[in-house]
Amino acid sequence: MSTALAVTLRTMAMAKITIAAAWVVACVVTASTLTVAGSAVVDPGGMTADVWRQAATVVVAASLMGLLGLPFAWVAAATRGYLGAVGAIIGATAVSQILASIGVGRWVPYVAPAIWAGAGGADAAGGIHTVHLLWSLLIAVLGASAAIRAIDRPLD
Repeated sequence: MSTALAVTLRTMAMAKITIAAAWVVACVVTASTLTVAGSAVVDPGGMTADVWRQAATVVVAASLMGLLGLPFAWVAAATRGYLGAVGAIIGATAVSQILASIGVGRWVPYVAPAIWAGAGGADAAGGIHTVHLLWSLLIAVLGASAAIRAIDRPLD
């Protein structure tokens, strides 16, 4: 007869965050693959090196944008509900758009990947560098880490 071992809150939190991150990347890669495959079927000659480069850019940018949802898991855990996270998402979106409109979007982690993918035009995309994308990734990782710690704490 075997005995069951208790699973810690930290282990469950790490599993949830890992699955959420993997799901984001899997969805982005699947959608991008289907889009590129459909484009290749419709216009086989149109699959130039620029198209492949842009497709890769979109995969990276969309993955970053999806992973930037992980910090809101911290808000949900800290407020013990989803309403706080919904409010934080609305607030982050508003602040991010305002900051982007005044020209500092490349330093806003929730905006930089979209600008890099071309949402602000070619000139704006050229202003995004590796440091801006790494900043976005760092915010996602720190947010995921904060969520794990918040879920791990005992209920008051």
